[in-house]
This record gives sequence, C-alpha cells and structure tokens, in this order.
Amino acid sequence: MKHTNADFVIFKKSVGPVGDDELNSFKKETWTRLKSVRGYFDFNTQTETKGTGGERQGYDAIAEILFDEIESVSNQLDQTCRIFRGTIAENLPITEEIAKTAWNIEQFLPGKQSGNFSVVVVGLKLPEKGNQVFLR
Repeated sequence: MKHTNADFVIFKKSVGPVGDDELNSFKKETWTRLKSVRGYFDFNTQTETKGTGGERQGYDAIAEILFDEIESVSNQLDQTCRIFRGTIAENLPITEEIAKTAWNIEQFLPGKQSGNFSVVVVGLKLPEKGNQVFLR
C-alpha cells in the first residue's frame, strides 16, 4: 500500500432550488462529478506537517495528483467537495452512500503546488467526525 497508483473522483455538493412552499431545510442536495484523476496514494502513519499557524498536524496518508489534472477545477474546490479513492462509472450518479465513503476537502491552496504535483493530504487523526482532506 506504500506509494501505489490510484484513481480518484472529485465531486461537489450542490443544493437545488426550493419552491415558495418548501422550507430551506428540505432543499434537495445533489452531488456533481467535477473530475476523475489519477495519482499516487502513499500510506504512512507517521506523516506530520505544520499547519498555517505552526501547529503540528498528524496524518495517515497522502495523495499526490498532478496539478495539471486538477487545475481546471481548482476554482471550484471548496468545503462542499469530496474526493473518492477509486473509480465510479461515468453513467452512475453520485449517491449519498458513495459520498459518505469519500474524503471531505477542507481547503485548497493552489499556490502551494510543488513541482509537478499538488499534494492531497488525507488526515485521519483529527478530532472532527469523518475524514478530512487538505489539498496543498
């Protein structure tokens, strides 16, 4: 599992329009596929980086994706996006069940790409419920 080729699918949550007779809490949420990309998945339980405030952050895995691959969707990446490790057929809709198994994207800092790679840091050792992803 150390540094293996991997497929990723990036998708984004959008909320549909609401009629006058509906409450905002009943808005229909849908998942839209942004892009399927290839990259590397590197499993390492000792990975640590310094956060923006200098704090130490522990991670269990890192995904590396060519920046050219995600540059076209980089302006759409925000906290409503998730990244799924694996492939999903183009004709299949992104269901809530699929979305639950994907990583949340916490932040995307396009200026921080190093060389040809944009590093996706997949954080498992965080107190929040669920898995967080930091795109660097």
